[in-house]
Amino acid sequence: GATDLQGNLHLAALRYASGEDFFSGPYSTNNYYNDSVYLQKYDQSIWAVTRAEINYHMANYWTPGYVPVPSIANWPGNGDVSLGVVANLAPFVDMNADNIYNPIDGDYPDVRGDEAAYIILNDTKGIHTETNGEPLGIEVHIMASQYASTDFLDSTTFLNVRVFNRGAQLYSNVKFGLFMDGDIGNYADDYFGCAPSKDMMYFYNGDMNDESDGGQVGYGLNPPAVGVVSLSKSMETCGFFTSTGNFPYSDPQPAYQYWNFMNAKWADGSPWTYGGWGYPSSPGGSNSPTNFMFDGNPLTGVAWSEVTNNNPPGDRRGIMVMQTTSIFPDEMSCFDMALYRDWE
Repeated sequence: GATDLQGNLHLAALRYASGEDFFSGPYSTNNYYNDSVYLQKYDQSIWAVTRAEINYHMANYWTPGYVPVPSIANWPGNGDVSLGVVANLAPFVDMNADNIYNPIDGDYPDVRGDEAAYIILNDTKGIHTETNGEPLGIEVHIMASQYASTDFLDSTTFLNVRVFNRGAQLYSNVKFGLFMDGDIGNYADDYFGCAPSKDMMYFYNGDMNDESDGGQVGYGLNPPAVGVVSLSKSMETCGFFTSTGNFPYSDPQPAYQYWNFMNAKWADGSPWTYGGWGYPSSPGGSNSPTNFMFDGNPLTGVAWSEVTNNNPPGDRRGIMVMQTTSIFPDEMSCFDMALYRDWE
């Protein structure tokens, strides 16, 4: 989300695809989103490739009769400019430096990890039915990657997110938020927390036994925790909402409620406050504003956490916002995150 120079809010968000603010494919300057060629190339596309496929390609592309595998042959390195798409899309290694993705020349996807998946989204194809927010004119590139490992990396997924301002609008007060529903087995008995010094948001079970419930199979005794860490930018705010809570603790609906949560406020515009449930004058709370909900250590019982507040466990959803200030036209902002599961 962001405000323009006139102070108008522009916002795109997605949680469960009950509505659409983001659409498959890159930004099109001439609105060719429903063109048959555009749909064939970009609609509902996820491009995936492995390190083994890349290594094999590098060793054999010069061999007569060699045919690249589809994951390399179909990599969206170049956009179709006749459709109003920019010339360069997904990153690739350009062996002959001609700025054209051609696997026959030895070019290959420039990805991280031992396996990676890539998607490209825009927020201008249609009306924002998730939030009714005004479009920003952005193009979002997401690379999810993993490493084959016998240690903690095996339970970690890395996200690289690049947000391009493809429109003509200059935005100030830009917020990039990551929504995470950290269901751990049984979704109805979880806690939420954050560690600002580590730029981390996490979820853990409300007790030491994650029971099965409502068709969801629990982990049983000693369940894991799950979290996400911002690797490239400082965490600006981090808080929660819950589907089982009453307003203003409940899920955001229109754009301004999403914007409130991204600015350390509840859905009704009240500031998050330290202690209790984080709502002004809630039992055990205070009127001191805070940007970080439940930022104490639940293992030590020091400071404010769901444990020290003795909250009943429930369905927790979290949002963490990374620091960004402005995005000029044709400018890109990059975010790196790691999602992990841990029993330690």
